[in-house]
Amino acid sequence: MSLSHPLQAAKPSKHAWNSGVAVASQQSKRVTAALTLRWLTVLLVVLVVSSTAVFFTSMTAEQLTTYQLHLTVAKETIGRGWQRNFHRLAGYHWDAKHASSLLTNTTRNHLQPLWNYTFTLPLPQLQRSLIYLGPNQRLRRVLHGLQQGTTTRVGVIGGSISHGAKASKIGVTDWFSLVGEFLRNSYPHAQVLLRNGCLPATPSALMDMCLEQSIDADVDLLFIEYVANDGANRFDETKAKVYERLLRKTLQQRHKPAVLLMQLMPKGAAFETGHTDKLQFFHTLEDSYGALAQYYDTPWLSWRNAMWRLAELHRYGYNWSDFMWEKDFMHPLDPGHKAIADVAIYFLQQTALQLAMNPYSITDIDLLQEPLPTPMFPGNYEGKNKLCVY
Repeated sequence: MSLSHPLQAAKPSKHAWNSGVAVASQQSKRVTAALTLRWLTVLLVVLVVSSTAVFFTSMTAEQLTTYQLHLTVAKETIGRGWQRNFHRLAGYHWDAKHASSLLTNTTRNHLQPLWNYTFTLPLPQLQRSLIYLGPNQRLRRVLHGLQQGTTTRVGVIGGSISHGAKASKIGVTDWFSLVGEFLRNSYPHAQVLLRNGCLPATPSALMDMCLEQSIDADVDLLFIEYVANDGANRFDETKAKVYERLLRKTLQQRHKPAVLLMQLMPKGAAFETGHTDKLQFFHTLEDSYGALAQYYDTPWLSWRNAMWRLAELHRYGYNWSDFMWEKDFMHPLDPGHKAIADVAIYFLQQTALQLAMNPYSITDIDLLQEPLPTPMFPGNYEGKNKLCVY
């Protein structure tokens, strides 16, 4: 028997060597795959974190407010109240980045003051408030003049709400004064003169006789608010005829003013469900007067549409009591006046942006030369005599 050398006996076979190499190779591949996966995971986390950071830092105030609103509104179902919830509805303003990206630097600078206003109403409610706008050539002319620094006279006629009833400080916190403040802040180089010609507890029929005593003859921008005082009978054609005569008078003033119909709500619309005098959404002359708005191309702004889902249907947990004086649920408190101002200011902003993107031109001038159409109600011409005796 021959004995092999000890070292020779310990030498692995070729098969065993190949198997060891294969195992080592597999282990190496596993380690490499694990390291690769780990680094890919780290890279993915870094990308997600950085993308999230970029996303939030690039969000506009409006987008961020909306995002926060969606996160919090589901949790906040109790303890409602105007002051507590104010932060959730405030902060809606223009997306300045998107709007300004389409405009020149000079135009952006002119528009910048318009973006300093903070709304209290959610954007969808503001959008619902703009019922009919038309070509809007008269308001475009007024805003064009304000941009040029022209002295501009702004007036309002209506009842006690627009006079400032139940505002904490008439001349400061009522909706018309808030709109005036917005115009002065937005056009600091122009002189904006305000005149409140409202007569509390009076219908449009009285103003039809006394218009000359409530507005400046050279008024440039005029708000009309009479739906609240003219009643809730939507079939009252007599009142619609009176309203048409008043509207025709205002449109034919010396400066051909921009007339904006600010339609509020009659008493009973904000009563709680089940109240014997509760008015429904359609119990108003607003829609009848709205036909006149379309016929005469006068913008129709609806506070009913802006508020109904919020206060009547309790969107975000609100009730009419958050906006209205609880003695009659007709006159708004400061939050209600602010909400009315929101509607007017949102429309002014939209018109200013449109004017920047489609500048005042011969088309506007041509529209301004159009004569007033014949009355919508045949033969319902405005009176020429001044009949007011007070």
